[in-house]
Amino acid sequence: MSDTIQQISENKIVVHGDLIFNTVGAIYEQNKDLITSNGSEIEISLAGVMRADSSGLALIIEWSRVASAMNRPLKFTHVPQQILDLAKLSSLEELFNLK
Repeated sequence: MSDTIQQISENKIVVHGDLIFNTVGAIYEQNKDLITSNGSEIEISLAGVMRADSSGLALIIEWSRVASAMNRPLKFTHVPQQILDLAKLSSLEELFNLK
């Protein structure tokens, strides 16, 4: 499976593939406009993520930072356990409302 983002609707995105060091840069560059396209809440589903590492968590942090700067609510769904574990280790539970 290729590492892509599929826009399901104006406010919903599904991530497919790997969120790892070798893929996150291209995923971010190819899809950064989706986060900033309008001011309504956006949902990013991570249901299609097969593997993730700290680079994937860094991408999620960047998406959150950009959305916050644009005053755009952002919600992550179907977060893989790998990312949740990394978030807990990094004290970033608030990204996923884990506290």
